[in-house]
Amino acid sequence: MNATTMQQKTEARGRLYGFLANALRFPDRDFAGKLAEPSTFDGLDRAAEAHLDFDLTQAVYGARRFGCGITLKDLEALHFLAFGHSLRGAVPPYELEYGSKDVFQMSDQLTDVGAFYGAFGMHIDPLSHERLDHIAAQLEFMFLLCAHQAAAAEEQGAEGLQHMAVVRDAQRKFVRDHLGRWGLAFGRRLQAHASDTFLGAIGKLLEAFLVLECRLMTLPPGPAFLELRATGTAEELLAEQACASPVPVPGSEDAADGEEDAG
Repeated sequence: MNATTMQQKTEARGRLYGFLANALRFPDRDFAGKLAEPSTFDGLDRAAEAHLDFDLTQAVYGARRFGCGITLKDLEALHFLAFGHSLRGAVPPYELEYGSKDVFQMSDQLTDVGAFYGAFGMHIDPLSHERLDHIAAQLEFMFLLCAHQAAAAEEQGAEGLQHMAVVRDAQRKFVRDHLGRWGLAFGRRLQAHASDTFLGAIGKLLEAFLVLECRLMTLPPGPAFLELRATGTAEELLAEQACASPVPVPGSEDAADGEEDAG
């Protein structure tokens, strides 16, 4: 793959990550407006073409079919039906809700996600009251890493090569340890719950794209199904309380304030 083709592939990956992140956070008027513009889906078509993959191309077609011109009101209704008004809707959008784990594992996972974000300057707005392990936040982080990779490709000499190596390593580790571990199961669950809707199409697009990302990074794709974490015991309630609020991202103002208070 020559440098131009590699750069085009990186830009295509970033476009897909960015679109999926927007589609899976709470919808707003700006995103609904973009779905009304054919250019949005034309850009996704070009991103799929850069991957030369039939499943991804079909998934983009499905997103266009169900998403082009959908209203904000309908987007909000679909969001609440799938994700509910709490942590445990029909399709939890949080990594920690998938698979069996104890309170210490949950804390370690959130800390690790926060460390990835902080290393590349990504911060979660505390006013959003959103956890670090939300699917949209993880997709946005990968979008950011693709932007870093594109910038590294423009740099010259040893510094550019080092930047590229750091970014690629971060992408692979984050997909291996987080997004790729549970993202396919989330996508499958979303398809099953929201079939024949825009969010169902987004679940299919996420699955098709993550399979390709794992292949690109020579990683085995995550399981297509994961049990949801059990809830109800005293330990689990403590875990939910501990994880209910965003963990300060290393390097953020919240983290700095915490360190000052501790001192």
